[in-house]
Amino acid sequence: MSAFADLRESSARFLRWWSGELLAMVPESVVARRKPKPRSDIALTPDGITIDRVAQGIGERYAESRPIEALDEDGWAELGQVIDGTRPRIVLDVPDVYIASLDLPAAARGRLNAAVSLHLPQVAPLDPSLLVWTAIPGPALGGRISVSVAMARAARADALQDMFANHGLPIPAIAAVGPNGPVELQRSGAGGAASWEARANRAAIGTALLLLLSMPLTTVAGAWLLAGMAEGEAERISREIAPRLVQERKAERDGELRRALALVYAHPAATATVEALALGAPDTDYLVSASRSPDGSLQASVDSADPEALKAAMAKTPFRPALQAIDVAPIEEKPARARVELRGNAR
Repeated sequence: MSAFADLRESSARFLRWWSGELLAMVPESVVARRKPKPRSDIALTPDGITIDRVAQGIGERYAESRPIEALDEDGWAELGQVIDGTRPRIVLDVPDVYIASLDLPAAARGRLNAAVSLHLPQVAPLDPSLLVWTAIPGPALGGRISVSVAMARAARADALQDMFANHGLPIPAIAAVGPNGPVELQRSGAGGAASWEARANRAAIGTALLLLLSMPLTTVAGAWLLAGMAEGEAERISREIAPRLVQERKAERDGELRRALALVYAHPAATATVEALALGAPDTDYLVSASRSPDGSLQASVDSADPEALKAAMAKTPFRPALQAIDVAPIEEKPARARVELRGNAR
């Protein structure tokens, strides 16, 4: 066997051993989180209930001819047996779900929930506080993005979840039929659609990966430290420089903290900026987006019925320097309105 082949074989044996050692150290709870949990999608219609149960890639369908409100104790017991050991999800469709469409700038994709929340009162059939909803973005075309918003009554969602809780069953998530399958709904103003379980899974897996990736570094550092401790000169140097390094690190952290806080305190709160823009604009106009650059300059986009009136109103706002209209473009789908881009330079 050549030296190269021997080295390759030795390397392969080492990698197999090292991989086995790493996998053996992964906690069982993390391994269990990575395995997809069986799922039960419960579709409700006025004529009955359909349950699609998927476990280990195998799907089963169960049907009940009675609506969920008409189930007796035996019916609830059978439903509990079907969804036992799975992650249940109620999938609502028309008439429990209302779908609306919005046309937004493509830049709104990065803050989609906030952008949709601003427009929700205009397209929702009810007060947004009475709804659970989720936004489904489409592909960006010509600098615009089409967004579908699925909405359902919060009272209906709460009532369905209460039914499961009252019968001692796991409380299901609430979803709506989307263009590419069910999409989970979130409450108006919620920070995101991800469930607590999904966030916990990501946190556990991320922690485990960081620990595993740090093992080679900590092993090398430990070996270096042990070798250094065996030498008297290295110990003497370590004792001399250790307090100095601690002081330098503390001073560096304190300096970074002061610089970070200075940047934060230098800018007004985002909510105050958005509120001032909204109150300063005419009643016929509405704010599409607003952002502040690191240099302190403010940019805003407004759909306006009268750009001249908007310019005059912005001149009276408390922003210094005042916001200036840098671009006015007609909106094709709204002939009587124009998109006005505003900018206020840094102080």
